[in-house]
Amino acid sequence: MTITLTKEQQDKLLTWAARTAASEVSGDMEPSGYTLEISISPFGNEAEAVSSGSRLELGTVQVRLI
Repeated sequence: MTITLTKEQQDKLLTWAARTAASEVSGDMEPSGYTLEISISPFGNEAEAVSSGSRLELGTVQVRLI
């Protein structure tokens, strides 16, 4: 399976992840990283990132079965 984010989604995700990691490090914690959740349905495929109790909606993504 290949999941493709747009350039805008990638930039949004990496900016959010860097901000989250910087906040954790400044709080003297180890960066927790994030989980990327993909919801697949007949109505479209959606992505959402989760880290430290916060969520970032990325919107529709392309999912290709290989």
